[in-house]
Amino acid sequence: MALSNHVISIYIKEVENQSRYALIALEKLRNNLKKIDQYYEGINKLIRERSPSEVLEDYKKNNNPHKYWDSVFMYAHSYLNHAANLSKLFFPSDRTKRKYENAIFRSDVLQQIFEVTESSPIRHRHLRDHLEHFDERLDEWASSSQSKTFVDSNIVTNKKQINVDQTDSLRNFITETFSMFFQGTQYELLPLEREIKRIMPIAEEAFWDYSFDSPKDSYSNEAKE
Repeated sequence: MALSNHVISIYIKEVENQSRYALIALEKLRNNLKKIDQYYEGINKLIRERSPSEVLEDYKKNNNPHKYWDSVFMYAHSYLNHAANLSKLFFPSDRTKRKYENAIFRSDVLQQIFEVTESSPIRHRHLRDHLEHFDERLDEWASSSQSKTFVDSNIVTNKKQINVDQTDSLRNFITETFSMFFQGTQYELLPLEREIKRIMPIAEEAFWDYSFDSPKDSYSNEAKE
């Protein structure tokens, strides 16, 4: 089987798109973490400098951190969703490979162009699967939790602050390691970011290399072998 350079360039462009969207989401996540820090710095400053409770209440009223808190998880989900789309481009599911013959071949082509191996952080989907199938994780929690304690969507410095049974701890963010902590397992986001940043410039250059069907007319698995 062979794919023309034009077709390959479309796949490459989608790698670039999903990489860019993921990095935008991660930047937004970081910005909202900074805004949360700034909020609590403001609170502490008021407590030190002006003790009257009405001043503190007024500050809280006009500087609500909850929207920033929610945005951290919204952008974490977005970041991981785009990373999952990248993963599917490089490592299509068995169902996709059975349905479309070219899925196997285009994944081989993309892995070779971008030097993405089985050990790449893009390959690992455990956290992304947790988030995508969160309804099932809730079902598991409901059926297995002894206490029915539900610890979710917290932002903490380290995982020791989440002092509950692993079953009861779901989507939580650890700032110390820039990680998501899900039912006792810590998933660091930075290795994935480094991999996406590595492939971005390759995508930008490779897109133009493959945008024209000359001099390399097509890419075939026969040629690869």
